[in-house]
Amino acid sequence: LTAEERAGLEASAALRVSYQVWPRLWVNGGYARGIENFETVTLDRIGEFRADTGSAGVRLDLPSLTSAYAVYDQQRRPGGAMMHRVTLSLVQRF
Repeated sequence: LTAEERAGLEASAALRVSYQVWPRLWVNGGYARGIENFETVTLDRIGEFRADTGSAGVRLDLPSLTSAYAVYDQQRRPGGAMMHRVTLSLVQRF
C-alpha cells in the first residue's frame, strides 16, 4: 500500500463489559469506534466509515433456559448525524 492508501484506512475497535447484578440478571455496556457489528455490515459501512457507538442493555436468564435481552445503541456519525436503535430478543437454549 502507498502512504496515501494507508492514510485512508480506518481502524475499528470495540469494548464491551457485563456485570451480574443478581443470579439471573446482567447489565452490560459498550463503546465502539468505527464499525460496531461485523455480522451485519451494510453498504454505508464499506470503505471509509467513521462513527462512535455507545450501548447499554440488560439480560434476564429465565428458569426455562430462555434469556431475554434488551439493548439500546446510540451512534454518532460525522456531520452531526445520529442513529438510535433498540434491540429486543429472546434466546432459547437446548
